[in-house]
Amino acid sequence: MAKKRIIKKELSLVEGLIVDSKELINVKNVIAMARELLFRISKGRYRPIDSRQDNLKSMIFEYENRRNELEVHMANMIKVAYSHQYEIKFDKFHLSTGEMQVGHCMLTVHKHKEVKKAVLFLTDTPSSSFGEVIKAGEIREYTEELERDYLSNCPPAWTPNSFSDLHFERLKSIIK
Repeated sequence: MAKKRIIKKELSLVEGLIVDSKELINVKNVIAMARELLFRISKGRYRPIDSRQDNLKSMIFEYENRRNELEVHMANMIKVAYSHQYEIKFDKFHLSTGEMQVGHCMLTVHKHKEVKKAVLFLTDTPSSSFGEVIKAGEIREYTEELERDYLSNCPPAWTPNSFSDLHFERLKSIIK
């Protein structure tokens, strides 16, 4: 019997950020559902069995720790990748569903003790005037020309396509 060889694909920085952000969205959705259940239990709609509230609270705590770990991990990935260009001072980072749908995200970076707005591209983005192509993972300082030529032409990095994703987004907005 031949052994199967599993080859793990090495993810690029942007692919890693997208995968981690999707996992973070799932973790936040679990936290939202658990908080909703805890809220319903406390309102007396359901009769809990013994210490269900304590179990639920500890589960929420564990998932919140995982959420924090993911956000810190993604911030460290950004810091390591772009420390040669910019000084990045944020401690937590994640991509929202909206940022993954538009294909870029806005960052605040520091260069020569100046605070600057920058754009992290999540997909390869062609210019509207057939100029150069900006590769996924590049950070560019924000300008009006960049917005006009590139930001409106970014293809999406990920689009939630299931009803459950939309339901979880709704749950998060209700619970906040």
